[in-house]
Amino acid sequence: MQFMFTMPTLAQFGRGVAGRLAPVLLENNVKRVFLVSDPGVQAAGLLETPLYAMREAGPAVLCFTETLPDAPDYQVEAAAALARDFNPDAVVAIGGGSCIDTAKAVNILLANPGPLSRYDGVNLVPAPGRLLVAVPTTAGTSSECTVVAVISAAKQAKKMVIFGKNVASSIALIDPALTDGLPPHLTAHTGMDALTHALEAYISLAASPATDAIAPEAVALIAAALPAAFADGSDTAARDKMMLGCQLAGVCFSNTGLGLVHSLAQPLGGRCHVPHGLANAVCLPHVLAFNLQAVPEHKIIRIAHALGLETRDTPAANLVVDIRLYLEKLSRTLHIPSITEAGGRREAVPDMAEDALKELSTPTTPRKATAEEISALYEDLFMQAESDA
Repeated sequence: MQFMFTMPTLAQFGRGVAGRLAPVLLENNVKRVFLVSDPGVQAAGLLETPLYAMREAGPAVLCFTETLPDAPDYQVEAAAALARDFNPDAVVAIGGGSCIDTAKAVNILLANPGPLSRYDGVNLVPAPGRLLVAVPTTAGTSSECTVVAVISAAKQAKKMVIFGKNVASSIALIDPALTDGLPPHLTAHTGMDALTHALEAYISLAASPATDAIAPEAVALIAAALPAAFADGSDTAARDKMMLGCQLAGVCFSNTGLGLVHSLAQPLGGRCHVPHGLANAVCLPHVLAFNLQAVPEHKIIRIAHALGLETRDTPAANLVVDIRLYLEKLSRTLHIPSITEAGGRREAVPDMAEDALKELSTPTTPRKATAEEISALYEDLFMQAESDA
């Protein structure tokens, strides 16, 4: 038996660990900090305490708080230009996945020449950047603990996936308290993103005994906690479980890659500007069921068990149906819109199908699909949207 497993980010988890930000910077002799965040985080007041603590501790701080959803490349390049002029010792990200991916990309460009597009792919970033500290405010992308940054290439209408050891955060301060009160729709979209990560990591062709031990626990944690976190933003127990499940899923897919759900979701983002978590949520029930046709029976049983479904004396084919029905019901509970309501455009299907074949997640998906089969999966989603209208 041979396999590889990596966890390049030092993670600290628990309520209150966000307060470790200033001490961590001092411990690493940081004098100048480039802070990346977004307007929503700033409006929620989540920057006030860390900014005060950092400035009291001594480092000079330059703030970039204009991060946009789905991290467009032109904005990353603009932020990187500001960072180069400031010449920080460290980059700090406080926010959701787009914010952390922006910070990762800025950090890449602090140590490597542009344009960013030259690093689209696997292990193409030659030099490590500065100290990068990530403080997540959502439980979704797991970007704070993965070796991946996803950046939108605006002119090409695609998502760049930059993957490799020189992409990861140095340190992640994972504090579930920062997700308390997250609006229901963001809880739903980011939570379904995390659930997709856990499920696709478990059935990936690159899965290993290590990830197989972790991914089902991530599925179970997220499936149990997500409806409660959606229903009550102040349910701290649910928020804690969501954040833990998110981190476990991120550790897994950093090692396994993902699958066809992500392959179809990424073009929805690139071509139709559907936010990443929502795109995964839209695709998950239907596309996962397609993939499970090629998954070993013991894994189907374990997924069903993690979702809380009855598995005794139930054939695997029936469990696949049960899993799809469970995910469809969960989507309704979370008010996940149809592909049309989310912004998907039917006329984009041929281009999205071709894009999906080229996605970084496609080689590790358990059931290989042709462009025609992928087009049919998209068409099924649009027909379902019509029937539900």
